[in-house]
Amino acid sequence: MKSLEEIANSIVKIEGDKREASPDYNRTKIGSIFEYIGKLDGLELGTKEGLDAYKDLTGDDPSKYTSAEADLNKRRFSSLLNTYLTDYVRRHLGSAVSDLGESERVNLAFSNVPLTDLEGNKGYSNTRDILRRAKEKIDLITNNPEAYFAIQSQNLPDILKPALFYHQDEALRIGRALASETGQIAITRYGSGQFLMDTYKHVNVLGDEREKLEKQFAKEQEEFRTRFMKEHAGSVTDPVDPGKSLPNAYHEAEFLNGSKTFKRLAIVTEDLKLSGKIVSGIAQLIARNYFQEKALKEAKAKRSA
Repeated sequence: MKSLEEIANSIVKIEGDKREASPDYNRTKIGSIFEYIGKLDGLELGTKEGLDAYKDLTGDDPSKYTSAEADLNKRRFSSLLNTYLTDYVRRHLGSAVSDLGESERVNLAFSNVPLTDLEGNKGYSNTRDILRRAKEKIDLITNNPEAYFAIQSQNLPDILKPALFYHQDEALRIGRALASETGQIAITRYGSGQFLMDTYKHVNVLGDEREKLEKQFAKEQEEFRTRFMKEHAGSVTDPVDPGKSLPNAYHEAEFLNGSKTFKRLAIVTEDLKLSGKIVSGIAQLIARNYFQEKALKEAKAKRSA
């Protein structure tokens, strides 16, 4: 197996203070790095065998460190390779998406539907709405089946409503399957790879909006506290306990509940997480396929031997 330095150099180039993901894409690099990280993370440095394996794998001599320092280095190298791998997949996202199977792209897209809309793209907006409704239905069936059956009962006359008490497990399974199929059809119609790419690009530009919202929210929060303290400070002749002039948890909760800025900030922050989830999901799927292909080749080689 390649050394740590060779593995890192295969996906990232360092020039001075500048770091750039390699322009050369090869999906096997993603799988091999996952394999390397897995071996590194699995090393037990509390044994001589583990320390020897660590030295062979990384080129880092653990005899130079205490056991705590050696373990820290192991985790640092693992984290660094994960960062480099993320940069690499981000640079080659389109190629990486193309390397996935259709069902893999569909499932990944269905798992990463943003809360915010992509303005100026009606097709994407319509597809996102279908997916949001499908996911909400699945969540309802999974977490609150009583409410799901209550909605179904609205379409039945009173004399037939008791029928909903029969075969409930099968009804829930069918309901989940139909909602999932509806979402999958919508993604396929739009284009699974295109939906993933459009979602990624959309959430990636939300950083500027979050920064503005954070500043606006901080301003609103300061204004709220200042106003509250003025209203509850009392007077010189009738002073109030200083502690009571500060908003308590209930006051803060009421403020947050009425703040549109806070609600939008929460949604944007949640959508920003999708960027990393999509990249991580793609890398994991490519790595899984790499391991499956490797296992098939090894099995074939054994049969031929």
